[in-house]
Amino acid sequence: MIKAEGVWKTTVHDLGDCGVGVELYFMFLKDMALLFFVISLISLYMLYSNIDGENLKDRVDYSIQSLTTLANQYGIDLNERDLDDAEDKTDKIESNKMAYAICDIISVSLFLIFIIFYRCRSLIILIKNHNRNLTLKDFAIAIKGIPPSNDIT
Repeated sequence: MIKAEGVWKTTVHDLGDCGVGVELYFMFLKDMALLFFVISLISLYMLYSNIDGENLKDRVDYSIQSLTTLANQYGIDLNERDLDDAEDKTDKIESNKMAYAICDIISVSLFLIFIIFYRCRSLIILIKNHNRNLTLKDFAIAIKGIPPSNDIT
């Protein structure tokens, strides 16, 4: 039976009384919010790395938003004369590429694990909800073996 409770006291399990679809929907929203929060934390390194870059700061036409993009990473000027400075910049570029690849692999792996986890969890909730709540199917009667009628009008 549905109980009158506050919005913050209602659990996803309580919403299952309204139907398994409602329970699965709100479970999906809650789990996706948590997943994207974790992926956002992983992406903070990449955002900081882009802001820390110095490739666009010398340009006149840059915007604040462009400082957060890959274009602001360390770049090598084609007119660079100091080879040691250029090698230092290439080392930073290579280390950033490796860190970006690791962050991307972790984020994609978390998303794939979430898909498998959600699939298994939703099947378990579906079975539990079916056993816990009454549906119209519980009151239906299946009649078999009735001979067909010969008088079709």
